[in-house]
Amino acid sequence: MNIGNWKKEDILALPDHAFGSIFVLSCTVYAVGTPPFFDISEMTFPERCIIHGLNILPWYTTTYTGYLRIGLGLTLPTSEADFMLLEPLIHGLGLNGQEPRKIPIIRDLNFWHIKCRIFLLGRNRHLCFMVNDAGSVFSAASIQVFVSSVPNEVPDWLISGQVKSL
Repeated sequence: MNIGNWKKEDILALPDHAFGSIFVLSCTVYAVGTPPFFDISEMTFPERCIIHGLNILPWYTTTYTGYLRIGLGLTLPTSEADFMLLEPLIHGLGLNGQEPRKIPIIRDLNFWHIKCRIFLLGRNRHLCFMVNDAGSVFSAASIQVFVSSVPNEVPDWLISGQVKSL
């Protein structure tokens, strides 16, 4: 059955195995100097995809005032003003304010795993990552986003109510 014109709510109702393989988009900032620091993924998001989760690892920061931003872009931003023009990866993630929002670095918490299922129009954009640990001369953080593409077709039996057990 062709699902190319399904609404995102219907696509999200499909079982996990309908989406196929999950791959990882990743960014890592390992920098010395004056923040903010930026990275962009080598791979791009598919045109239509599902985000299954993400890991955020601010593994070396020296202040309690630092923050991250996560966005979608075509090129590597070179300033925070450039970064603020990007679409956020996940709307509403972080502190209230302009998107992509500030995600505070909690110095004593060095790993976040966010399990989710979010439909995304990736439009072949890259994952963009920013770390601003003001007052620090060295920062290190990374992010991994778990993604699968959305199939154009699924077997008829998958949505016919005849599924017994896989």
